[in-house]
Amino acid sequence: MKAKGQLIMAVCSIALGLLAGIWLWQMPFVGLPVVVGGLVLGGLSLKSERHSTALTGILICIVALFLVLVNLGLEYLIVPGKL
Repeated sequence: MKAKGQLIMAVCSIALGLLAGIWLWQMPFVGLPVVVGGLVLGGLSLKSERHSTALTGILICIVALFLVLVNLGLEYLIVPGKL
């Protein structure tokens, strides 16, 4: 049962990374917690036998995190004082 739970966490990490990378990077204050959640789930499921799935989720979340942070930086540069 524990292995199944870790597989579910790894798949959720992929899903959260894709969600943040495709849609939520445009709203950094929503996308950032989603990406962090995906990274945490991927990290927790790394010790499972399907660690490649967890690693895929972590990599997707890192790309999504980069997009979120770039968008956050651009919003701050374009509209100073918005934060």
